[in-house]
Amino acid sequence: MEEAGGLVAQVVAQEGGADVVALVGEIDYDSAQVFSDCLLDRLADAAGGEGGPRPCRVVLDLSAMGFMDSYGLSRVLTHERLLRASGGWLRLAAPHGQTRRLLETTGMEDVLPVYPDVPSALAGADRPGSAESL
Repeated sequence: MEEAGGLVAQVVAQEGGADVVALVGEIDYDSAQVFSDCLLDRLADAAGGEGGPRPCRVVLDLSAMGFMDSYGLSRVLTHERLLRASGGWLRLAAPHGQTRRLLETTGMEDVLPVYPDVPSALAGADRPGSAESL
């Protein structure tokens, strides 16, 4: 578990080769490093795990995320691209309130794979990134 600046990032489950990381609190300039450290740890675990390297697959559970600013969103985008480039993926689950509005107003719900809940994100159900899947 990583914690600082009003953000807690913790792996809460591992299902089907994916880590579910719960983000609780706020992700902004002061707390974005907590998020980055957690995802870089996931990437390192995937690269050096038992049985050799495997794709790093992460579902971010945003159901307890209260706030995300543009800096936090840029970190999410950076890590989504990093995981995708390494053969894995990053999916967002259950954004709501201000976080959902940020994704909508910036058009990022069409760029990032966004799902209504964690099970849908794990399954890759529906069209990721569409406003209809929220």
